[in-house]
Amino acid sequence: MPLRKEKTQGELLIRVALALALWSVPVAASAGGTLKTVVVAKDTLSPFPDAPYQRLGDPQVGDHDPSKVFFFGTAKPTVKPKVTKKCLFALNSAGTGRPLSCRGDVAPFSGQQFRIFSKIGVNAIGESTWGSLLSGDQNGIFHQHFDASIDLSTVALVGSTVPHVTGALYFVSDLTSSKSPPFPSAVSDDGLIVFRGKINLPVPIPANPIDDGVFICDGGSGDCSGFPNLIQAVVLKNDGVPDRPGYQFCAFSPTVDASTYGIVFRAAIKLNCADTKEKSKIGIFRKPRPTPPTTIALEREAANPSPVPGGALYDEFNPVHLAINNSGDVMFHASTTTGGVVTSEFLFFCPGTSTCQPAPGTAAVNAVSFGGTDADSNRFTSLQTPSMDEEGNISFTASVKITATNQGGSAVYVKHVPHEIPPGTGGPIQRIVLTGDPVPDQPGARFKNVFGSANSPGGRVAFRSSIENSSPPRSQRVGLFLFE
Repeated sequence: MPLRKEKTQGELLIRVALALALWSVPVAASAGGTLKTVVVAKDTLSPFPDAPYQRLGDPQVGDHDPSKVFFFGTAKPTVKPKVTKKCLFALNSAGTGRPLSCRGDVAPFSGQQFRIFSKIGVNAIGESTWGSLLSGDQNGIFHQHFDASIDLSTVALVGSTVPHVTGALYFVSDLTSSKSPPFPSAVSDDGLIVFRGKINLPVPIPANPIDDGVFICDGGSGDCSGFPNLIQAVVLKNDGVPDRPGYQFCAFSPTVDASTYGIVFRAAIKLNCADTKEKSKIGIFRKPRPTPPTTIALEREAANPSPVPGGALYDEFNPVHLAINNSGDVMFHASTTTGGVVTSEFLFFCPGTSTCQPAPGTAAVNAVSFGGTDADSNRFTSLQTPSMDEEGNISFTASVKITATNQGGSAVYVKHVPHEIPPGTGGPIQRIVLTGDPVPDQPGARFKNVFGSANSPGGRVAFRSSIENSSPPRSQRVGLFLFE
């Protein structure tokens, strides 16, 4: 059995010192910032000898070199044997770094090989966590400490004992395909790892089983699989919803987020989870440490803008677009209805100082709206990959109708605090890059299609985009870029 690494007072002090030092740097977007190329597929060499990157996934970003930009990518040598490496990479802002884990590597504790990776979770100090499908029909949650000298650790595996639940229960995957990764996970700046887990039950299965929940691992180096007593159930199926008397949590969405304030999750609730005819309500819930979870927003309840009773109601909540920072601010993505008709979709913001209940007076604020515009009157036709920094600024990617050309395009923005009602009365929406903008450090190249973006607690923004030469030959490449 591996030795457990305690989260000592010394380590906590190091974490706090690192985070405070990083947060003391002015937020990149609000300070102007510099846009730079991190890597370009087929041009930039990976950490493997003579092997340029081939494919690049959407990035995640922290604030601490040498591990600042994180992504899944492939690299292939230019000389034989041309064996493609498929890995999670961590790079600094100059584009150099290391693979965290690659397909075919042996996962710690399980002895099985990594096959497929989920979206990676990153904190301010360069710590990361992710889910992976393993060989042998196994999967698990893994964690890389901010100190690279500490080996990769296993948070939980299929077959791990589930704590605080009566009976011989085990974490299981919720895979519909053998090629799908397990659920993603998140890590707070003080090293708390949170994940959603499905639960397997012994036969005979009870009528209303406890088979779903949200869990945390607080084991210092994250090796909770070897020490299951370090895993705690935060909320389980059939638990009561504290501020909705009579309601129970019945199912949880895979995406969760964590901070030093607490966690945020999306869940379905009912009066009776066992009643298959009862229609569930989906909601966004925030759980501060160590108090019970509270409802921030709930399907079919009043939302902003809601000028009169019976105004806008929450309709659907995006299952993956939600975040919480260390102040307890929560960002989520939802559509609304008015008179039973879907009217719009918004990126909502709920400050940590507010319950955001009930609407319209204190409900979450619609920080960015579908159909809204930027400073150049380019109209948002979709809102994608939002994330939030420590000050509450929200970065997002948007498909846009470009006014100057009357054509479609895409862009990366940062919506600055304050977020207020009505829309447009708060902080500005800053454009980082738009289709057709020049790439500052790639002479003759322009941005074409902008894909997923993310921002760090300190306000850095990373994104993936295709670029092309502004004059023939118009060869297209894909790169990762950082605004800091």
